[in-house]
Amino acid sequence: MIVDIKKINKVDIPGLLNVLHEIFPRANVQIKNDDLIWICTYGEKIIGFAHFSRTQKGFLLQGIGVVVQYRGKGIGTRILEFALDELSKSDLPIYLKVKSTNEPALSLYLKEGFFQKKMIA
Repeated sequence: MIVDIKKINKVDIPGLLNVLHEIFPRANVQIKNDDLIWICTYGEKIIGFAHFSRTQKGFLLQGIGVVVQYRGKGIGTRILEFALDELSKSDLPIYLKVKSTNEPALSLYLKEGFFQKKMIA
């Protein structure tokens, strides 16, 4: 499957918002002007994304998602690896928060070199 991963631009935002609401229908997503977002497209359709915010500590992964029918094809891994490669050029730490019950995300993050610092109940 040939996909394209790129940094988002303004014309992509409506499509991203549609995908966000499709993947996370209950999420209250806030995108700030200085957030870093990469999208994955298949043809003209956005099928996944990675969203990071800049904080005092470094870069916080706000979310990553892939449209249901494209899951299990390595797309989430490809988006995350692309974003991490881009962010690593800054030498700032990259961190995230994830629910302990989100097994697919935990597996992906551990595979990509993240480690558990602490568990919050």
